[in-house]
Amino acid sequence: MSEHFVNIDSNCVSGGDLEPPTAILWVYHFLAQHFDYLRDTKKAMEYIDKALEHTPTLIEAYMVKARIYKVMKTEMHKP
Repeated sequence: MSEHFVNIDSNCVSGGDLEPPTAILWVYHFLAQHFDYLRDTKKAMEYIDKALEHTPTLIEAYMVKARIYKVMKTEMHKP
């Protein structure tokens, strides 16, 4: 599965004509939400950081990052 995302990443970032430049941004954004839902905060943070690196002014990405931090905090305080 991750090989598929690497392929998407290389096509969008390298200027391929397959998708508009914002497509990879939203892929990163939704993958971060997906992995956050699965409680895989490491991967969620990795993808939301890629989204913020791509477009640092996207407010929605900061909201997702805050939710990821919230999950991380609650996971740390579980008995």
